[in-house]
Amino acid sequence: MVTWAMVLETAIKWLIPALCVAIVGLVASHIIKPYKKGNEAKQQEQWDAHFKASNEPRTMGDAEMKKMKEEITSIVTSADNKILEKIGELTNSIDA
Repeated sequence: MVTWAMVLETAIKWLIPALCVAIVGLVASHIIKPYKKGNEAKQQEQWDAHFKASNEPRTMGDAEMKKMKEEITSIVTSADNKILEKIGELTNSIDA
């Protein structure tokens, strides 16, 4: 037979640990949140500085590689345009 004392005892057995976990979580969040926000800002500054430094050419070779890449891109683009013109000419001659 279940008595009210057993019901209350079971409820208290489960309720007290749950409340302890909730209180510890609440206290920890108030302690950890400010630290985490300050740390995230510091990490973002470090990341921004690293990213800016990594985008700048470091040696003469980097600048030359960038220039060569731009030249190759322009050559490929002009070749693509010539091929498209030839295809257009062939299409027009077939349609005529």
